[in-house]
Amino acid sequence: MGKTVPSVSRVYADANSKLGPSWYEYDNLQVQWGTQDHYEIVRKVGRGKYSEVFEGVNIVTEDKCIVKARPHMVVFTSVLKPVKKKKIKREIKILQNLAGGPNIIALLDVVRDPASKIPSLITEYVHNVEFKVLYPRFTDLDVRYYMLELLKALDYCHSKGIMHRDVKVSSLLRRRGNDPSRVSPNLPPPLPALPPTVGPL
Repeated sequence: MGKTVPSVSRVYADANSKLGPSWYEYDNLQVQWGTQDHYEIVRKVGRGKYSEVFEGVNIVTEDKCIVKARPHMVVFTSVLKPVKKKKIKREIKILQNLAGGPNIIALLDVVRDPASKIPSLITEYVHNVEFKVLYPRFTDLDVRYYMLELLKALDYCHSKGIMHRDVKVSSLLRRRGNDPSRVSPNLPPPLPALPPTVGPL
């Protein structure tokens, strides 16, 4: 039999080595915790494998936001099912590293319940239109537009050494009108020898 040749990306293959360990190492991330009392949950808007997602409001600025948290907290947090601290740090690091990228959800704050220490991620609010309602109305041009916007986000992630391994329709947020879609990083398990992966993109 022939010799096995490792698969190497034709683009961005050395993104992480160029950016260095401080870019992708999340084990030693020192999280700057915000104030949980600045946020109120309005309603539940979704759930993921590791968390529940709520529409919230920053009571200081009156801006809408999204609160992603663990379950089991009735008081404030979004529900992140029991998840290791490393996984949460990984998601925070990814969102920080991707800040400002095209069509990437912005991380606004990271807070935690003072008693339980359960964290919640506060991200920008995107008024999402449910894909089951929106997609049947898509024209060919709409599909092309959303694919282009998704590819822009994925290309940016890859250029930063981050790979999204769980791209699916339900992970995309669609805005009303002609605003670009946003990709929200929800994290699947990491690939060996790679920095954190982005999930929901």
